[in-house]
Amino acid sequence: MRRLLPKIGGALLGTWLALSAAPALAQTKTGLSFESGFAPAQDLTVWPLDISQGYPLVRGQVGDVKGVFMLDTGTPWGLLLNRARVPLPDAHYELSGSAGSGEKLQVFKSARMPTVVVQGNAWRNVHDVHAADLAFFEKGTGIGPFLGFIGANFFADTALTLDYARRVAVIRKVQPQSGTPLAPLPPEFASDTQVATVQYRGDNPAFPVLDAMLGSTPVRVMLDSGNQGVTFDAAWLAQLRSSGAAQPFRQVDAATTYRAMPLTIAGMTVPMVDIVASVEPLKVAGQADPQLVKVGFGLLRQFGVTWNYRLQTMSFYTP
Repeated sequence: MRRLLPKIGGALLGTWLALSAAPALAQTKTGLSFESGFAPAQDLTVWPLDISQGYPLVRGQVGDVKGVFMLDTGTPWGLLLNRARVPLPDAHYELSGSAGSGEKLQVFKSARMPTVVVQGNAWRNVHDVHAADLAFFEKGTGIGPFLGFIGANFFADTALTLDYARRVAVIRKVQPQSGTPLAPLPPEFASDTQVATVQYRGDNPAFPVLDAMLGSTPVRVMLDSGNQGVTFDAAWLAQLRSSGAAQPFRQVDAATTYRAMPLTIAGMTVPMVDIVASVEPLKVAGQADPQLVKVGFGLLRQFGVTWNYRLQTMSFYTP
């Protein structure tokens, strides 16, 4: 059951953007409309994390419904609710897509919704929220009650620190022009050792693109906290297996994951284990080369990251 859904949030992104939306959809540079009224309210927000099966979870509530949200930087919306758990008034269809595991989804939007609470922080005036039936995630992982995803639009004007070793997410608002955080990191981060700082590309906050090397092969990397491990394009993974460059790593619920040569990002070495194949071809702006690698828990279990969305930088460190 644990490997039923090797990727959900980020894998949805490319599929959604490739499909037709409802005529009333407000156009943005990503082709999607977004919620309003759901953004960090304080200069510094610290959320305890529960890391379950590689997924970073926070406790929350929507109206009277209590449960958990996943922090999924690969989901474009700031909030994508689970219609199977959270009833929304006056919801209307907006677009269709499919999850990385193959489930077809219909995405709805509701102008009104109840108060949203995350780790004691409350938002009472959230509008134009999107939702889909995400019951398959709860069924496939056993994680629940599952309220939905907190995604990239929530973090768009912040510096986000994900520290899985300490089980914490630190969210700091930044100055709009300079990108400088409005609050310092908590003191416990002061002794951390920075190992790499990289600039990334991408107009879409949910799809950062880093240059890296897999052995001697140039690749592009997308960091996605909603990824349980590492994801390669299925055809490329088959080639690596055929040449002996990728080998079986472990068997989980009749599914095999793989290992390959390490990934190098700005001199930082990341072992590539627990690799799974993507259902959809992995591409950046329709380009198949260099290969795209999606990483999540496979990197974040080893390194913390401070991700400045305004400056488009990621600083990796060891606690």
